[in-house]
Amino acid sequence: MKELTYDVQSGIHRSAEEEWMPHVAMSPKFFEWHYITLPMTGANGHQYFMFICAFNFSSEIYKQVATEGHPEMIPEGMKIYSTMLHMCDYTTDLFKSGGGPVIVSAYAAFDTENNALTLTNPEIKLYLNFRYRGDEVYIYCRSDVFECELKCTGGSRVLWMQDRPDKPGFIREGAEGDWSFYYSLPKLPYSGWIRYRDESGKEIYTDVTGQGWIDRQWGDFLTKTWEWTSFRFADGDRINGYNFAGGYQVLTYQKENGETSFYTDYKVIQNGYARAFDNTWTSYGWDFELPCKDGYYRLEPLSNKNYIPTPGNTIFEGLCKILDKNGEQVGWAAMETMDVKMMHNAPNEEFNNFPS
Repeated sequence: MKELTYDVQSGIHRSAEEEWMPHVAMSPKFFEWHYITLPMTGANGHQYFMFICAFNFSSEIYKQVATEGHPEMIPEGMKIYSTMLHMCDYTTDLFKSGGGPVIVSAYAAFDTENNALTLTNPEIKLYLNFRYRGDEVYIYCRSDVFECELKCTGGSRVLWMQDRPDKPGFIREGAEGDWSFYYSLPKLPYSGWIRYRDESGKEIYTDVTGQGWIDRQWGDFLTKTWEWTSFRFADGDRINGYNFAGGYQVLTYQKENGETSFYTDYKVIQNGYARAFDNTWTSYGWDFELPCKDGYYRLEPLSNKNYIPTPGNTIFEGLCKILDKNGEQVGWAAMETMDVKMMHNAPNEEFNNFPS
């Protein structure tokens, strides 16, 4: 496998399809991921939410993170990935998370003929295949959490994040000196199936449909804390918002016709807070004041149980209804936020916008 280089000095990138291939670590703080979030409607009438993420921890600093300070555990010539899997059935209040490390050679991790990332770890019963070619995206995941096969279209529509006029697809990743390349495949209608076991151990199989969203990001950064929001409007418009813990913001708006504009300022208003299983707190329920579209939207999450454990950083990531000024639902959003002590958005803190 040929790993790709990248250039944070010029900010120039290849096409989305070409950049699907993993990158070689070009600095000690290189990091990248493939990330898909999936609202799902089951043929059984259930409302699901699922996400699958593969992180590339091949740089010097992130190897230390992934191995908890023991990079010597990675054999010479091998790379370490980490996978994160989550699914919930909002209809039955079932929440399942899993994933884990994958140590693999660069040649085994990517199939250039099919433009597919492939990761396996028999110890956690994991086989993951992300394939992207032209307008089609294929996702297969087998794990001890769930199994799914999804066939998507819409891969030719790309949203490149942007925070400066001359560099679409290249942004400051929150902190000074942190840079990333970032694109989304924001409108991926799909069909397929999922299989999992409910709390009683009974196997559930159902066909599913929905619209997925993939984020592909790589670069040189140590920033780890933010709020990320993907607005998926019923009229086909898309908004990708990145609200970093230090106050830096990036927001990109793409209309259904592909017309794209970018902004570096918007307001997230915390309507409440929720406590995770480890007693950390995050904001919960949000109003957004945006510089585009209709300007104001409320996100109403479906559950306060969408918490995912990660080393040193418990994450809330869940499906939300998008409500307009009249309280009418106009789409769905995936909302990701983190510990208020890291986001500094608890009551009376710097980035708190709790309604008076």
